Amino acid sequence: EAMERIYFLALTLSFVTAKAANFTSLSVASRRPPEITNFIQKDLVNPDDVESKGFKLPCGAAGTNLSWTWKHNDTELTSFRGSPHYSLNKDGTLIGKYLSSQHSGTYQCIVKDKDTKIEVFSRKARVAITAHGEFIDSSSKSVAVDLGKPFRFQCPKHTAGFGTSYAWVKPSNIHLSRSERRGLSPDGTLLIAYLTQEDIDEVNYGGIKCQISAGSSYEDSGKLRLVKKNPQQKGRE
Repeated sequence: EAMERIYFLALTLSFVTAKAANFTSLSVASRRPPEITNFIQKDLVNPDDVESKGFKLPCGAAGTNLSWTWKHNDTELTSFRGSPHYSLNKDGTLIGKYLSSQHSGTYQCIVKDKDTKIEVFSRKARVAITAHGEFIDSSSKSVAVDLGKPFRFQCPKHTAGFGTSYAWVKPSNIHLSRSERRGLSPDGTLLIAYLTQEDIDEVNYGGIKCQISAGSSYEDSGKLRLVKKNPQQKGRE
């Protein structure tokens, strides 16, 4: 009789366990798939939409037992721990910091139900990081010139940026003034219709630098100085 009771209890427990497992399985199978409820509506592609200091891309989602994955230019972002550029919040928000133009491109969020393995995808959002490039050569330059002749000098070579603006600056970050004779092309080339001694004196008083800026950051080139080919030359001739 005792053995029959033990057998009956074991059979009952097995039935209850199987029924509970079946109920859990049915519950998971009938669960609604995840749904992304908060994602950026517009691409961030205008200058100053996203500066190099960082961004926050939300990926709010409704569901149970969710996990988040982000892709940049179709490549999965991994190893958030210790990354100098990316981190992932518990709510799926992607944090970007200390960014450069190489972090521009498309960003996509994938949300997964870890029980059902069902995944949902956001659209691919385009993000352009407003950031200046870096000068390839920051050495100072001395250029031989003739008074009275046109002068043209390109901003020294630098890597590509986005939303970049240019200026030529004197010491204390004072901009070299523009006039009917002096101007600046869109790529930062300094243009002087004809050189005067006054131009040379102003440029050589501490030297001038090409400044590339984007957002709230900037970088200066090496100094530019002008040297007359004929030291005895005076005036515009």
